[in-house]
Amino acid sequence: MDVSVIIVNWNTKELLRDSLASIAEKTRGVTAETIVVDNASSDGSAEMVRSEFPSVRLVEAGDNLGFGRANNLGAKEARGEYLFFLNSDTVLINDAITELASVMRSKPDCGIAGGNLTDREGKAIHSHSMALPGPSADLFRLIKGWPRFRYGKNWTYNHARRVLSVAYVTGADLMIRKDIFERAGGFDPDFFMYYEETELTNRVRKMGFRAYSVPNARITHVKGASLENLESVKSVVYTSKYRYMRKVFGPSGPVRAHVAFNLFCAVKIALATVARRPKTAARYRDMRAVAREAYRSVCRP
Repeated sequence: MDVSVIIVNWNTKELLRDSLASIAEKTRGVTAETIVVDNASSDGSAEMVRSEFPSVRLVEAGDNLGFGRANNLGAKEARGEYLFFLNSDTVLINDAITELASVMRSKPDCGIAGGNLTDREGKAIHSHSMALPGPSADLFRLIKGWPRFRYGKNWTYNHARRVLSVAYVTGADLMIRKDIFERAGGFDPDFFMYYEETELTNRVRKMGFRAYSVPNARITHVKGASLENLESVKSVVYTSKYRYMRKVFGPSGPVRAHVAFNLFCAVKIALATVARRPKTAARYRDMRAVAREAYRSVCRP
């Protein structure tokens, strides 16, 4: 078995149906199995998989385990040489799985690979990053055009016609060698959602492997579809962010990141106030308040 496609689902039945259909239709160049881990959906997702896709292996988690833990559960069932973690709100445009597997076979230093993601209108969206997030990242957001100036037009999307070495690829379409995934210890279960793929990639890079962006692997991604009914999404994001900073940069990591984020919000609030945009200022105040609570939950449990 070449590839095990692992999809974590939570109440995205219709999108999951489209994703599974695209895998069956587009995958031709490799042998592959598909595993769906259902996080206790209430929309009939599990029943749909059983009735419409009998060849798909369904794992019912019994609870909402989040992204990383559910993917770890699916990985235990996988038989493929490569694991392909794919979001339930994605659709393969071409034989992306074969494209990714081919690059992994051809590059011995390739531990992780991902493709180019576009939205429903075909617009390029965040597919990777040329830099791992650090504690001071929010300060650089204040410098207009900084990422493009520093890293070029391929900052978060591969506009080149060649495979590129990147810092990490998004968890929406992440392929990894199974042996490397197991040696790295899988996704860190401390993350419910967000930053778990970045933290995993950091560990894989420390093992001496690289992450690559493969532009010929093309996938549509309906961003955030699985979170439509999840409350306090921002809180989840900030909590994962500070947890990532602590794990990667030590005890000072979340402290430095929190200071940087507060400075970022302060500048944005000041600019919005001068420009007489009270709604914008209020939005950044709310973001700062949510981040404060997330910081406390991570650093002062």
